[in-house]
Amino acid sequence: MTRICITPAAVTDLPDIVALADARRLAPDSASSDGFLVSDFSHADYVNFQQQARHLLVARIDSKPAGFLLAFGSEDSGPCSTADRWLTERFESPFLTIKQVCVDQRFTRQGVASRLYEFVLQANPQRRLFAAIVLAPPNPSSVKFHERLGFGKLCEIDADDGLRRGVWSREPLASESVQESGQ
Repeated sequence: MTRICITPAAVTDLPDIVALADARRLAPDSASSDGFLVSDFSHADYVNFQQQARHLLVARIDSKPAGFLLAFGSEDSGPCSTADRWLTERFESPFLTIKQVCVDQRFTRQGVASRLYEFVLQANPQRRLFAAIVLAPPNPSSVKFHERLGFGKLCEIDADDGLRRGVWSREPLASESVQESGQ
């Protein structure tokens, strides 16, 4: 079994995060069946996110950066997108929005993204989680991954960048515990 270590990102991790994001950025001519990123965040953006975000996490395998996750709480200042505005208008705080999850191509299908999400769920058991997934071009691996983790599709929106997104939601862990106990 692969040992995956999850830690909050340090300033020294930011160049690796930027490199991972750049490597998985959507190319204009093709989308990877293993997923892709559309956000065009710079090193300076990630420096700010490290201070502002609820979570900027790094996953490591054998001390090598294998992936990262960026999430903002509804009360945090962060990039404000169409999806963020839509969520804020419709859902009560506090909640958490996953902005990015990215796994190095060499480490896909080894549980890295699942461990990152598990960390976030355990750290935020009272918060509902949201994720906006690009639908055009299709991103079936991300949709399947989120649905496997218990996310359900709420709606589709046209984002500021012109790409269609689906907004997925997952109930807090705390509400699952209550349901399982029969209350």
